Parts: sequence; structure tokens; C-alpha cells
Amino acid sequence: LGWAGNWEAGFYGNSTMIVGSSGLSYTGLNVSGNKLQWGGYGQHQPHSVRRAINNPNSGIVYLRFISDFNSSSGGTDRLDLNLGGTTQASFGGNNSQEKMSILAGGLIINSTYSVYDLSLVVIQIDYTNNITKMWVKPTLSTFDYSNPGTPDAIYNNSIAFNQISLTFRSGGQIDEITVFKSIPSYLN
Repeated sequence: LGWAGNWEAGFYGNSTMIVGSSGLSYTGLNVSGNKLQWGGYGQHQPHSVRRAINNPNSGIVYLRFISDFNSSSGGTDRLDLNLGGTTQASFGGNNSQEKMSILAGGLIINSTYSVYDLSLVVIQIDYTNNITKMWVKPTLSTFDYSNPGTPDAIYNNSIAFNQISLTFRSGGQIDEITVFKSIPSYLN
């Protein structure tokens, strides 16, 4: 796994995103650098960026990020997984219920957590067992990536992707986007 290019803008809305001068934090997670945030004006102006990633779409792949999605009406603030330029799944505000959710295969699977909360989100895509699981706000001191316990949302299929995109409408922010296949030793 690894990024296959730079972040690009200009494919949806007017794509005004900015790098904030300080990053987001989450208890138990070592963070560094800045955050990406909505940089637009007014309400309901969607802004997006995307980046290609080398993903073998096999075995188990993890995706982790810290988010504070401030606008979910209409399903806007989200992280999308794309394949060949087509969205395969979205994680974030995917409906008017404003819960952190998975949108995939025409289904919306809600967690009990609000998209308005600062949250660490961990996604496990298991290509061998054909299942995708999401944990929201896990306690990192006890979270075991090899045996993570009961997820907050489950999609009964795996999600192939080769691009990650972010879309914010009004005030969203994200930080520490990490994609990995083998669990780094510092996580266990």
C-alpha cells in the first residue's frame, strides 16, 4: 500500500480546502502535522479533493482517520473509496440521521455516533472473508487490530478501491488518514 500521487482538487464543487495550522488529536494516538479542512464560504458549498492509492484489494486492509464532520445534511461530509473514478463506498454523513455510517451497495449502515463529534474511525476491509467493519471512537489503549471486538457498523461485502476522496460541505475537517495492510508494531 502507498499513495500513488498528490492530492488533487477541482473535480467537484469549487474545491476550496485548506490545510489548517494545527491538527486534530485523539487520546492514545500519536499525531503530527496539520489537518485538512473545508475552506469555503457560506453554507452548502461542496468542496472535494482526491488522491490515488496503490491497494492490492486482497487480504485485510485498514483505513484510519480522525474526523469532525460538521455538516451531514444530504450526506455530504465524508470519505469516499473509489475504484476507477467511481465511488464504491462512503464513510461519514451519509443521510439525514447524521450518524457516522457506511454507504455501500445501496445500503446505509449507521453507527450510533454523531458525525458532529470528533471521532477516530477505524475501518477494516477483509477481502478474504468479504466483509467491511467500522469502529468509531475506539479506546486505543485496549483496541487490538488483530482482534478488534464488536464493530459499530458492518457492511457484508469487501470494498475494492484505488482512490480516496474527501467531500465537505460546511466546516468538515479530517486528519491522520492512514491506510495499512500489515499492522505496524506500534499499534499492538
